[in-house]
Amino acid sequence: MVASPNQKKLRAAKAQRAYYSRNRDEQCCKRRAYYAANREKINAKSRAWRAASREKVKAYYRAYYAANREKINAKSLAWHASNREKHNVMSRAWYAANREKVKAQLRARGGANRERLVNYYVAALIRNSSGFPRKSIPQSLIAAKREHLKVLRLLKEQSR
Repeated sequence: MVASPNQKKLRAAKAQRAYYSRNRDEQCCKRRAYYAANREKINAKSRAWRAASREKVKAYYRAYYAANREKINAKSLAWHASNREKHNVMSRAWYAANREKVKAQLRARGGANRERLVNYYVAALIRNSSGFPRKSIPQSLIAAKREHLKVLRLLKEQSR
């Protein structure tokens, strides 16, 4: 009986898996030695592929993050807790290098906060007009000020 090309491929793959499982330690040692001897070449090839396949890499990381969000966030929080000083230095350096980007982000976030009347924005309005520290302003006062701002906005809209 003559084997089809597909059966030959399956048989060859099975033989290759069996060979690898018998010689796993030797194969791993060879692979490690090759990597140690050709580290720069392998890394350059990898960087070139990532640069050429930017969208694939982004899609992979997005999918990985979506599947492992809690694990990644927990790891990140743990790193920040144990490397607080290092994180502060890195953050300051990034802010210094990206001042315009930071300003644009703050402007956009401020506009969104103003639009949605978030607690921080309303508390800042109260603090600026009264001089109270933001933390000492009660939640009930923030809620009342938010309603006041909504009424003012509604009156302004109707007067147009």
